[in-house]
Amino acid sequence: MRKAQKALAPIILFSLFASVVQAETVRGPVVALLKAPVPDEQQISVTLNVGDIASIDYPADDTFVEGVEIEIVVPDAIRRAPGNFAVVIYRDITPKPQNGIMTLKGSRMLLAPIPIVNRLFVLLPTRSPNDLHNGPGTLVADSQSQASDFPILVTIQPIAKGIPSAIMDTPFTLRISTVSIAKGGLSLQISGSHSTEPIAWGTDNSPVTVTLNGEPLAYQKAPYLLDPGIYRMSIQSSIYQSEYRTFSIDQGTTTAISVELRKPEARARFDAPQGATVFLDGAQVDTSRQLTIEPGDHTVLFHVGDYTVSKRFSAVAKKDYEISLFLDIMINETK
Repeated sequence: MRKAQKALAPIILFSLFASVVQAETVRGPVVALLKAPVPDEQQISVTLNVGDIASIDYPADDTFVEGVEIEIVVPDAIRRAPGNFAVVIYRDITPKPQNGIMTLKGSRMLLAPIPIVNRLFVLLPTRSPNDLHNGPGTLVADSQSQASDFPILVTIQPIAKGIPSAIMDTPFTLRISTVSIAKGGLSLQISGSHSTEPIAWGTDNSPVTVTLNGEPLAYQKAPYLLDPGIYRMSIQSSIYQSEYRTFSIDQGTTTAISVELRKPEARARFDAPQGATVFLDGAQVDTSRQLTIEPGDHTVLFHVGDYTVSKRFSAVAKKDYEISLFLDIMINETK
């Protein structure tokens, strides 16, 4: 796998990419069944002879894949015979390639003579072709390759007559890798309290909006592709409490964030005499710390010795309450 690099050198002019509507017959033994690796996996290498066919399948995960790269290590014998051999690539293959099959059908997507280079690279973009940059010894397809185009067939074929058998029998090396995008992924799921169903935010009927670094973030199920860096996310809602997150995005990896939104709550602090026991809705509370309570009606009870007093109150969301018991000595004059 190599990263896409900017280069100002021109593309090889004699490359020919073509979309052939009718299927062509492809002859030659299928000797290798390969799958393009995902980014950061080691490239796959196989040795072929002229006329052999390698089948290449689509990467198992294309989240960070910008293109499939085919590298051909050109042997000296073929390099000394320029114009006699060409790399040919087919797509839309039938039947399914298997080792040993001698005849298949497919649509030709590339036929290019092999120039005088040590290594020839063929890049098949899986996103916009403009995102891949070419240089000397590199061919870039002018159309986007889809997963449905795969598997593809790659072969080296003679395009001239009278080639000596010693050259025809020269093996060459084929290496398969992927070009990765300079992005990381964000997988974001937001749900409401007491529910596992995700919230589709940002729609007309949704009570939730999300911003990322101050910009609105539209809802999507697939991971977001973001530049590496630090991000600040704000989640605002008309029925839930606001939430804030700060996180980092690393190139080539997906950061998963799951947020459970909570209903707005009230807060209560208790001031009780020494030795008093306090209950809220029948449950004893720790009076040394502040409690969060749900909006609505509640009953508070103080128990001091043989003395018990209770009272009902209604809590409002986002309000703070101080609950205390006031004891005093009353002296009345009787005469």
